[in-house]
Amino acid sequence: MQAMLELHRLQVKVLREMALHPSRRFSDMMAVTGLTSDDFKFHLRKLVKLDLVAKNEEGLYELTPEGKELANRFDYAERAPIRQPKLTTATILSRANANTGQTEYLFHQRLRQPFYWYWGVIGQPVRWGETFEDAARHGLKEQTGLDVPVQFIGFYRQRDYEENTDELLEDKLFVIFKADSEGKETQNWPLANAEWMTASKYAEQKKKFKSCVDMLNIVENGQSSFKDNTSFYPQEQY
Repeated sequence: MQAMLELHRLQVKVLREMALHPSRRFSDMMAVTGLTSDDFKFHLRKLVKLDLVAKNEEGLYELTPEGKELANRFDYAERAPIRQPKLTTATILSRANANTGQTEYLFHQRLRQPFYWYWGVIGQPVRWGETFEDAARHGLKEQTGLDVPVQFIGFYRQRDYEENTDELLEDKLFVIFKADSEGKETQNWPLANAEWMTASKYAEQKKKFKSCVDMLNIVENGQSSFKDNTSFYPQEQY
């Protein structure tokens, strides 16, 4: 987190812009700062020096693994790091398909770093002084527009490592909840693509989280438990 403490407010804007895209051009990053090319180069050099941003083979800029993790642990509303262990709610939102009668779940395809394009469930960081239930309801409201009851199911520990170096990327704890859409329509969320799927259809997705498969099994089997899982990801997929 020391790197974030050294960042200028304009560099924070660039970090936020980078987190919302797989890669960006120099001009795209410069646009969010309102600076001229010469002035912006100073801030870009700082981000590169801190090993938060790097240029790829196509000449575009990407967040490094360190930059992605920093972006993932940053509260942009407060312009400060989230100062607590990685604790996140994972809410399994379900509905009965009106045509087939099958149970479907709402999944979000991430349009932000890390794990760009991965399909997962509705997540929400737990902030200081906030109950798990409040965080889950907040995430549901913000990401779907729904204000429905949530039911606590259990906990799930997830550790992510870089495949080649065995470097720890994240060690986080999910608090699992389930909720029913109650037949209400959901709204779009700009940071993800939303789609209702059965559990089997989710299992067919190429970019999915093993943790979400496990959580769905926990919910569908009516379990309440603690699940521990370890995953390894190539650097380019994180």
